Amino acid sequence: LEGVRAAERDFLENAPKDAWAEASVRLSLAIAFARAGDPERALHHLEYLVTTFGVSSLAGVAAAPGFATLREHPRFLALQTAYEAWQAERRKKVTSS
Repeated sequence: LEGVRAAERDFLENAPKDAWAEASVRLSLAIAFARAGDPERALHHLEYLVTTFGVSSLAGVAAAPGFATLREHPRFLALQTAYEAWQAERRKKVTSS
């Protein structure tokens, strides 16, 4: 867990500001924290993705093995519900076009 925290600190303090790269790194950090046993920090990064890039940034997250430890967490379930609602709305728009 300490290694993941060190990588996070390094990223937050030293990485150049690049939104596309940040999305990928944040997702990787979320997986790393989930696997290392820090669900709160993992969820922080997932929630950051939603706030910054929108709920569509969660595509594939529910099925990703790296998030297995979070699947029953209320905050993860709330993110999953928001993603599913967004997905249903998109389907509705496509079928009504």
